[in-house]
Amino acid sequence: MDGGVVDNQGIEPVLLANDRMKRNKYGPSKDNHKDKPNILDLIIVNDVASPYMEDYKASKQKRFNWWRRLSLSSILLINSLVLIASICGMFYSIFNQHIFLGIVSSLLFTLTTIITLVGIYAAIKVAKSDLPLSFLVAIDKLLRLKLGVFENLICKPFSNRY
Repeated sequence: MDGGVVDNQGIEPVLLANDRMKRNKYGPSKDNHKDKPNILDLIIVNDVASPYMEDYKASKQKRFNWWRRLSLSSILLINSLVLIASICGMFYSIFNQHIFLGIVSSLLFTLTTIITLVGIYAAIKVAKSDLPLSFLVAIDKLLRLKLGVFENLICKPFSNRY
């Protein structure tokens, strides 16, 4: 089997199948089968490449500065905090008649509200869909990836062009 982009060699589905078989044999509780021996005692992984392919060149990862360390989940958390701060800023500017702070707060409020609504809409769409659990786990993994990893995945195909 081929695991695609995330697990190129397809090892994860084999390990998940092993866990599922252990659960079926030893009972549904994870603690019940955690220390039990594996059902699969030998897994052979074969990675085949064409002789006509160019050699693999590892991409040069840029240094993970502050924004490359952020994940999508942390961006959503920061967005929520900025949303709360902008609401407080709008109330403060109204009561103290501070026009500049009111403009900045209302702009931040508008931007963070739009981001929040898009996130809620996406979460509702995912919740209403009949996606298998394995796909939802993959989405959770994508949400935890750092922006630097996304940058590397997106920019790598374009870096070896003529």
